[in-house]
Amino acid sequence: LFQKAPVRPKVRYYEGIVGIRDMYANILREKNLKEYQIIASEDAWLRMDRPFFQDFKRKRAKAGIKTRLILEYGPEALKRKRQERETNSRIKILPKNFPWEFSSEVSIFEHKVVFIAYKGPLIGVEVQSAEIAKQQHAIFEYLWGVVK
Repeated sequence: LFQKAPVRPKVRYYEGIVGIRDMYANILREKNLKEYQIIASEDAWLRMDRPFFQDFKRKRAKAGIKTRLILEYGPEALKRKRQERETNSRIKILPKNFPWEFSSEVSIFEHKVVFIAYKGPLIGVEVQSAEIAKQQHAIFEYLWGVVK
């Protein structure tokens, strides 16, 4: 059935910090990318490789790619909020007493969604599907409207 389907989502798998770095390098290579949305933990994200991700933020902002982020409350999220202008981002932070810990990240693009697991084996999964991206975008927009 998969082989006969007229439209098949493409899935890419990234493993370990080297794979995750490659995944982020690919973001900077995307043609016509203007903006994407992220639901994440800034603290956990930076713990993966702080120098690489600090550099990535600078390169992304310099390339004119905007981000909107919904971040888990934490010291790095508060710091990142103060850097909105220089990182070409708009940021909302979940309440301090939010009942769930973010052990993964979701990045939502126009035609794909990227998931990264922070805990356990470090993995990333990229799903190229406009329909999946559309659904994740709807969830993001709802949360964006709810978070103060």
